[in-house]
Amino acid sequence: MLGGQALGLPKMGLGLVRASDLFGWTIECDGVDDYVSGTAASAFFTGNQARTVGVWFTFPDGKDGATYSIPINLTDGTNAAFALEFYTIVDTPPACGVAAVLNTSDAIAAKRPNIAGLNAWTAWNLIVFEYDGLGSAFGNFWFSANGNTLQAATAANGTIPNPLLDCTTVEMSRIGANRYGPHKCLTQVWAYNGAWTSAEIAAYYNGGYADVRSFKAAPILYYRLLPGYGQTSTAEAGPDLQLGSSANVDTNDPTWTAVPYRRIGAGGVS
Repeated sequence: MLGGQALGLPKMGLGLVRASDLFGWTIECDGVDDYVSGTAASAFFTGNQARTVGVWFTFPDGKDGATYSIPINLTDGTNAAFALEFYTIVDTPPACGVAAVLNTSDAIAAKRPNIAGLNAWTAWNLIVFEYDGLGSAFGNFWFSANGNTLQAATAANGTIPNPLLDCTTVEMSRIGANRYGPHKCLTQVWAYNGAWTSAEIAAYYNGGYADVRSFKAAPILYYRLLPGYGQTSTAEAGPDLQLGSSANVDTNDPTWTAVPYRRIGAGGVS
């Protein structure tokens, strides 16, 4: 937990935030032990079919040489069926990846494409993963390098059949008990049944939508990360999220940080 925000008070320096401007909030995770999680009574992904998952994120400290950043982990409650990770590897070009991880053994089978131009880690960036549901290949994903250019990933390795099958639990900023870092902020997390086309992903990113549902209805998971205080973040779709390891304030709680914006898209928030 980062200091000064345990009670959910917005950080100083944001200026006057009008209710009409405030669409969502950010959770800020310290990269040490902060996370949020929620478990549904029944699976929110069922059967082997196409899926699309998107996350907006920023690294406030920039690229710090950490190997992993884990924005979202979708599991069956025991094993990680799918985890969306960002690889900030400092050799070669910085790489961005998607990994499937067994929580019990921390084993990794990953798709790790190299993407040029990952310099503006402090900008708001989008990553979208699209899976065709065929079970024979990992899938494809797109990344907004430097906060203003959407590009497809290339040079991948790894194959994970059926990565989005029968998931019941959502975790953000953690996989298992020992992978949290680095320091990050997240907002606007969503997932849909069906594989978005590259044209749809580009249209969403460049359109600057405050609400992803204005672009495409009926998400399976959707988090605006509201209300911006307390121990629970209410889901627009999917299970509600609990901050930290308990219903009480503890060291595993992320910080609530206000993000006053009318739109989020190419170039970040505005």
